[in-house]
Amino acid sequence: MTGPNQRVVPYGKKWAVKAQGSSRPSATFDTKTEATSRARQIAKKYNSKVISHRENGTTQKSSGVSKKKSVKRKVVSRAAAKKKQASRTTKKKSVKRVMKKKTARKSWWKFWR
Repeated sequence: MTGPNQRVVPYGKKWAVKAQGSSRPSATFDTKTEATSRARQIAKKYNSKVISHRENGTTQKSSGVSKKKSVKRKVVSRAAAKKKQASRTTKKKSVKRVMKKKTARKSWWKFWR
């Protein structure tokens, strides 16, 4: 579940961190960087976004913060993916053949004992 987005807004001569939709700030700071770092902490806790504003009040930047680390997936072409899938199936078939031989040997030994 995600919480409210955190906004870094000018507040007089200071900077404030406000939850989206609230009227009063959750914290005020002298510099924008301090306010942004606090907003990131809160956003990470609630799995929400940080939206920074300029001194004139317009939106400057929006960044999402998540608790989980993002996993980069390797981009593979379709041909390479098909080739990889084909090699997997041949491996499975060869394993099945080996298992058949082993079970056949075991049953043969059981027959002669």
